[in-house]
Amino acid sequence: MPKTDQKELTIGKRAAIVALAEISGNEKLSQGEIGRKLNVKKQAVSKILKHVDENAPPDATIDDKLETSVLKPNPRPGRPRAISDQDRDRLIECATRNREQRKKSWPIIARECKIYASKTAI
Repeated sequence: MPKTDQKELTIGKRAAIVALAEISGNEKLSQGEIGRKLNVKKQAVSKILKHVDENAPPDATIDDKLETSVLKPNPRPGRPRAISDQDRDRLIECATRNREQRKKSWPIIARECKIYASKTAI
């Protein structure tokens, strides 16, 4: 199945959706109107508002709903990474240190940096 061009919405865009839904005053904006204002699909607006309702406390104020912890998307399913982000960054730093390092294979560089993982993990 081909990958799509769709990107996950930023926290700022998610906050704008929630703010427009909450602060629209007497004339509540519909999800479609919010989507048109922010150039986002109506389904995305609906999913974000549902996500915020599920993750915010029951008696949440607008400030509570705009917390990053409430707006942040749920973690994606899938296999965890074989090496941590910290080890990955350290490995890249070791690999790009000088010309000789750049000529070595990843498993050799990993061994020199004391990062223990299989060849396929690196």
